Amino acid sequence: GGPSAGFVQPRLRGGQKVRRALVLASTLLVLGGCAPERGQQADVLVNDRPLQVHAEVRYGRVYADVLTLAEALGLRAVWFPDKPDRGVTLQQGGERFLHLHTGQNDCHVGGEEVRLDAPTLYVHPRTRDPMAPVAFVVQVFGGRATFRAEGPNGRPEIDVTFP
Repeated sequence: GGPSAGFVQPRLRGGQKVRRALVLASTLLVLGGCAPERGQQADVLVNDRPLQVHAEVRYGRVYADVLTLAEALGLRAVWFPDKPDRGVTLQQGGERFLHLHTGQNDCHVGGEEVRLDAPTLYVHPRTRDPMAPVAFVVQVFGGRATFRAEGPNGRPEIDVTFP
């Protein structure tokens, strides 16, 4: 199978429902005929402009330095490198937030727990950058991500459209 945007099945607490738009936005993101190699560099475009960010293919999707990605998307980001889960919290305005946990497949979108089929965050062993799945982060905050197995530079590319 091809890589995905990340959702397996949301786990809901307290009877909360995940908004249908978020569930639909997180459907499979197929990467074309052949999947790129793990750790292969990837390019990220935000609204058709190249983003200077460390990005690579891991766990069947494109991960990028989430702090740089958040800045490009106008999100507030807080990185907790010294906490046990070394998580990252992203926030848009005063209401929508996403908390990613290092090495874990679950995260929190608003107050709801969501489980992905791959880690929501990992720390790159060489650069120490906190890396998160680009398509998932973008979709949580209302954007769209399109993957190309081979962009103009010959590397995998993810093109983000963000309001």
